[in-house]
Amino acid sequence: MSDGPRAYLSVQSGVDGLDAETGETLWEFDVRNLGFSIPGTVLVGERLLVRWAEILHGLRGIDGAELWRNEFPEWESSFRLVSDGDGGVYVSAENELARIDPATGAIRWQRDLAGKGELVLAAGSGVVCSRRVPIVTVACYAGSDGALLWEIAQLEIAAGAGSRIVGERLVVEVDGVWIGLDLETGVELWRRSEPMPPLGRSASRSGVLCACRDDCLALRASDGAILWRVTFEGASIPTPSADFVFVVALEEDGQTRRGRLYVLDPVSGNPVDGIDPEEGNGFGSILDYEGGRLFISTREDVRAYRYP
Repeated sequence: MSDGPRAYLSVQSGVDGLDAETGETLWEFDVRNLGFSIPGTVLVGERLLVRWAEILHGLRGIDGAELWRNEFPEWESSFRLVSDGDGGVYVSAENELARIDPATGAIRWQRDLAGKGELVLAAGSGVVCSRRVPIVTVACYAGSDGALLWEIAQLEIAAGAGSRIVGERLVVEVDGVWIGLDLETGVELWRRSEPMPPLGRSASRSGVLCACRDDCLALRASDGAILWRVTFEGASIPTPSADFVFVVALEEDGQTRRGRLYVLDPVSGNPVDGIDPEEGNGFGSILDYEGGRLFISTREDVRAYRYP
């Protein structure tokens, strides 16, 4: 992820702050003594919040200085962290949800969560929603004070999958079916039952969800209309922007396959450009696109490309 001047890279040893123009390491937040998982992070302005075990750290983006820490010792096994992209930061455990002030780490409100089972959170448009499985329970809460807006106690029976808030819709996946719910009331407005990519492999921009696996598609969240679908092999999670959709997909390279970067037109989905890595290498995942810079991993390193 990037805030413009800097890029932030989560690795097994912690989090690195990089100069977005040169790639120089500006600072390191070291958590090697705490384990080997990759820390969870969200970016709020120039604050980088890092979730590690049961501790939430608030770092200053410019130099990595730790400004605060908030410990949730009873949440270690199921601690989750999400941001709504507009300053709202939420943390949750199996049965609790809290909103965090990103400037101070203080808890603004805390409440019990509806339902039981595996938990997924989604946040956006001033709302935070929880989704439970295998008995799919969906509930949405006001971001301002945590008040319950609505709850669907038994939507379906399903294995784990994702959920996304896009504009005024909560999109929930149930066994490969995407369901669009009205964010204010929970009323079902549409569903797509044809083969769909996993919702967890999606990203949104301007009311449109883009998702990829063996193909990529763009779906308008307001009414569930599929705007385009393009076939790829082994496509990465896409990165949409106002002018482009970036995706890495596999292509043949002699006797092996490697990841190639494709640039798609956001209106039609047609490939309009591409970037090939050097021979023997291959692109992996797209990390972010910010300020005209595309951050992407390869088999060997992390790179930044100026695009267009």
